[in-house]
Amino acid sequence: MHQASIHEAKTHLSRLLRRANGGEDVVITRSGQPVARLVPMAKDRPVFGSDEGRFVVPDDFNDPLDEELQGSIFNRNPNILGGTPVFSGTRVPIRILFEHLEAGDQLVDFLDNYPTVSHEQAVGLLKRANAALIGKQHETAA
Repeated sequence: MHQASIHEAKTHLSRLLRRANGGEDVVITRSGQPVARLVPMAKDRPVFGSDEGRFVVPDDFNDPLDEELQGSIFNRNPNILGGTPVFSGTRVPIRILFEHLEAGDQLVDFLDNYPTVSHEQAVGLLKRANAALIGKQHETAA
């Protein structure tokens, strides 16, 4: 168990949250007396199949993207977030989409949280990632 004063908690909250999220018991004290406990949030597990019917995969999903469309999906510019790939016309890093999906969020939730990213950009990026993975799969199989 780790005890932290209120001052330490205010100063090092991020560090204490990492410890609590890692399973360590973190108690915040005032004048040496416990007043609060940091505990990790229970992780909701995604229910597979719960999005059925909310998104239909287009027939051309696996088709290659044309060059013009690829440029409208994302760009990498050293003057924007240090060259981190972002959705074109935004400052939203493309990794954020994958983080949302990995966490079990729906594409609709991502688009609601990042309204500067269009549906076409998000789906286009997923198509490009899919095409890259299928290409690597075919290379491995050969």
